[in-house]
Order: sequence, then C-alpha cells, then structure tokens
Amino acid sequence: MSSDTFFSNTEKGELTKHLSAAPVQRLIPVAQDSRSRQVRSPSRETPTTEATTTTTAMVEVPEDELASSIVPDVMFTSSDALFWQLKAVLRNSDMDSLVVGQVSADTYRALKAKRDRHGYHYRFFFIPDVACIIVTCPTLHHERAHLEVYARVYSALMRMGVEDQWTHSGSAELDAQGGASGSGQGDSSGGPLSRRDQVDDDFWPTLVVEAGASQSLPSLRIKARWWFAASNFHMKVVVLVKLIAATFTIQIEQWVAEARGPQRHGATTTWAGRAAKQPVLEQQVSIDWVGLSPLNQTPFNRRALANFRVVGAPLVLRFEDLMERPPVPAAGEHDVVISEANLQMVAKCVW
Repeated sequence: MSSDTFFSNTEKGELTKHLSAAPVQRLIPVAQDSRSRQVRSPSRETPTTEATTTTTAMVEVPEDELASSIVPDVMFTSSDALFWQLKAVLRNSDMDSLVVGQVSADTYRALKAKRDRHGYHYRFFFIPDVACIIVTCPTLHHERAHLEVYARVYSALMRMGVEDQWTHSGSAELDAQGGASGSGQGDSSGGPLSRRDQVDDDFWPTLVVEAGASQSLPSLRIKARWWFAASNFHMKVVVLVKLIAATFTIQIEQWVAEARGPQRHGATTTWAGRAAKQPVLEQQVSIDWVGLSPLNQTPFNRRALANFRVVGAPLVLRFEDLMERPPVPAAGEHDVVISEANLQMVAKCVW
C-alpha cells in the first residue's frame, strides 16, 4: 500500500506539521593537513603482485566538530510521521538518506522493531552521542556505488585464490562493543572466516563500504569513525563512496585504523574520544566525467572509459588489513589494487 493511500490528506497535513525541517547538510571539500606525513605513493607501473604503499593523509576531526557534522533533516515526533517522511524520500530519486534528530535509545529500538515488523528496507545508523539516526534509503545509484566498489575488492581476492577464506556480511546490523554506544548497518561488508573463531558474539568484518548521494561527506566520515571505535578497532578498513549527481562526480576515501601515542589527559572514553588508535584518511580518489557532451545525454554504450578522469588511482587496500595476516607472495597474495581502468568502470556502471 502506498503512502498516498495509507494516509488521508488531512493526516498527511498533520504529519507534515510534526516534521520540523532543519538545514540540509552541504558537502565540505577535503583540505589536506599541512602536517600530513607522506610515504611513497604507488606508480601506475607498480606490479599488482606485490605489496604496495600509499600516500597517507592524516585527517583528524576535533571532538567538538563531530556533532556539528550531523545536521538533522527532521526532528523525531512520532513513528508514523517518520515512516511517512521516509516514503516521501523514496519518491525523490535524488535523496538516499534522512538524518533524524532527537532520537533516544528507547525510540531507536521501537523504530527498529516497527521497521522489521513491516518489512521496510531502510538501513538504520544510530549514534546516541548526538541523538540521531542516519536512515539510508537504498536508491539505484546508492546501491550501485557500494556494490561496484566492494565487488572489485572481492574479485581481487578471488584472483588470489583466497575467496574461501572470506565471508560476506552485507548490511548486517552490529551493536557497539565495550564502552562505545550505538548501532550501525553498513552498505557492503566482509571479512576473513578466521574471525568467526575469535569473536564470541557479533562477527565484525574487516572491511565496510559506505555510499552516500544526498548524505554529506562529513556525515559519512562520522560513520567511518563509529565503525572503528564501536568495533574496538576490529574493523580495519572503511571505504566511503560519495556521489555528486549534479556533476557526475564520485569521491572515494579509504580510512584505516592507525595506532597513536598515549591518550591525552582528560580525554573521554566514548567512540568520539578514543586516542589509542584513530581513524586515518589513507587515500582519496576522485572520478569525473570529462566527455564533450553531458553524461546524462550520452548513451551508455558511448560512454568511453577514457572520458572518466581519475585522480589518485590506483586504490590500494592492504592485504593484511583485509585478511589479518601477511600476504604470501609465493602463493600470489598481495595488496588489493583497483586500477584506474577499474575505477573508470565503476563510474560508468554507477551513472
């Protein structure tokens, strides 16, 4: 039953009044920190059968900026009002997320139960520190974005013959461990089968891919930080795929966990304040359409890969981060290298 028939015009008018609109997030360009350390970047001639080092840009987000990175689109008032709004979002192909503010832990549990009871396919990401749920509405472009990137990682593992050592966990919902809080659903995820013998409760993947179109890049970064801290840094790699439909641009960021110095005096132990390890921006890639005619006016079979300009290729994911063991070069094991041509194909398939 559609939302148009589920609610009368009077009811929809009342529900709309209960949804308090808030400023929509805006994309914040990434600025490289002048203090970033540099290591050897891979050249395009780097063999894919050898481990590869990449340029690391250490981007730190101050704790007082975390909350400001998530700006609610609406404030929660009732579950009926929220799910009506989510149905409205799905009718707008340009939106793939809704940030809901003023959500308590009890409210989150009630919303999750109602979602599951009615079979809704929304993905919930609950961050109690800021009393928000980031709701993902899986649109076509959103799904293509994370699946195309994840598929290329898995294909590389298959070519190495280690696919039997890997398991997919998809968008499984995971609750924070230890002193962290919240609950998250990624878009695509997976990890080594050996982890199922090490973790008693939830299976935490080593890799998660998060996509976003209307969701801002700062908001996606909050998700990345949560995955690391909520898993007690069992999570090793988070790949963010940001879509900018207006310019047919794809921005990819790879975040990894890196050990730091001792925790500073007075730091909190919440997911936003841990210092033993911190998420680090390992690599950035951007993909733009530079064809003579606009991409949406170019038939799919005429979208030449050369017309997708890639900056920052190849995308390199360390084998040891993914599999939690060193690669065995004699067995053909090495870092996962997603080449420029593969990234161009990602863009072609997404748009």
